[in-house]
Amino acid sequence: MTKTAVMFDLDDTLVHMPKRRGWDEVTRAQAQQLRIAPGADVAAGLDLPDFITSFWSTFNLELPEPPDPLAPPFDELRWSQGEQLMGRMLRERIGPTADHLANAWWRALFEVPPEVFGRVCFPDTIDTLTTLSDRGFRLGLVTNRLTPVDLVLQELEQVGLGEMFEVTVSAGAIGLRKPHPAVFEAALSSLGVGARDVLMVGDSLTLDIEPASRLGMAAALKRNGRKANTRIDQSVFQIDHLDELLCLEFLNG
Repeated sequence: MTKTAVMFDLDDTLVHMPKRRGWDEVTRAQAQQLRIAPGADVAAGLDLPDFITSFWSTFNLELPEPPDPLAPPFDELRWSQGEQLMGRMLRERIGPTADHLANAWWRALFEVPPEVFGRVCFPDTIDTLTTLSDRGFRLGLVTNRLTPVDLVLQELEQVGLGEMFEVTVSAGAIGLRKPHPAVFEAALSSLGVGARDVLMVGDSLTLDIEPASRLGMAAALKRNGRKANTRIDQSVFQIDHLDELLCLEFLNG
């Protein structure tokens, strides 16, 4: 089984939140980002924590995550929709002079450092990726984040994974989310490899492993302490820690 590339999911595969922070702390950090965002002087009289709380409440009401992530349609359009909502709420609070702030303020909410959320790499993430890269494997990332790729890359840099991946694909960038095959196909196309040349590593059987397998990729399910799944195809590797990948014969250099 010869492979030339390894593709990873992000959340709960490479990074996790062992100590989740309270939303009051997150809101304060987002308010600080808005204070230094372009046009902050226009909103000088705005109660930023109150505005942020109201914004997310409206966002979750009007643009909720799909009730069944496995049911079509698999559209992920909330990035552009969120910007439109930000513009609408700024106009309501400040007036039409705030129209030009929507994009910058929407982005600013996602530019809070990942540690504010308690998001960090698993202890073996960096060493495992570094070793795979040193062995000559090309690395890719596919994530259901609703943000564009540049914001995903910004976070990767902040958690110590900067320039680790040759290709990064986000659901927000292509407008579709996993398990839609287009997410994986976009990464395969950017890497310039066939599905059979790739191992997909993820923590979700339904969002990562099964759709990758249907395309012809080999797959490794990261259990994160869960019991071994006895119902899945025996060709799927099951691991508890990323560094177990280094012992797989076809990744062992």
